[in-house]
Amino acid sequence: MTGHCRATEGIKNALRAGFDAVEHATFLDDEGLAMLLERDTPVVPALQFELASVERGREFKLPQAVIDGHKETLEGGAESARRILKAGGRLGMGGDYGFAWNPHGDYAKELTFFVKYVGFTPLETIRCATRTGAEIMGRGDELGTLEPGKLADVLVVDGDVVADIALLEDRARFVAVMQGGLVKAGQLATTTPR
Repeated sequence: MTGHCRATEGIKNALRAGFDAVEHATFLDDEGLAMLLERDTPVVPALQFELASVERGREFKLPQAVIDGHKETLEGGAESARRILKAGGRLGMGGDYGFAWNPHGDYAKELTFFVKYVGFTPLETIRCATRTGAEIMGRGDELGTLEPGKLADVLVVDGDVVADIALLEDRARFVAVMQGGLVKAGQLATTTPR
């Protein structure tokens, strides 16, 4: 069970109720952080939506008060994410997509955002997206890391994502997308699976 919680008391109520994960945890106070760490509850901040709402809100005729609210939750959520990671908590990557200003398919922007805006390292961000993502789904023993015996989808990119994580946003740089040991997409993909 997961809770969509931005407000301080809502976050703590979700933790008291034993939620498996918390979406956003935007305005996390010290007591909430201690509860989160004690329970080892992961958080999915989902902040790219906030950034997109601030940057593109006027284009889509969002009222200024709504844009200002997104700016506040963007800043609060980024600070909470920094605090959680620094304290040893678990963060997953994901977001609120499917809006005209934050469409499906732009998921890699979330990773770039966490490096460039929030201040995570590329490896911290990738670990949040892969290992912690699998743990949040309750499948950490099956996937999320490249280890013998685990299922793995692998993305091979032309370039060094540790130097520039934004490479993940450029599909033209995808050398191979492997699923179940087969190349399914990317430059090496053919009509006959290999």
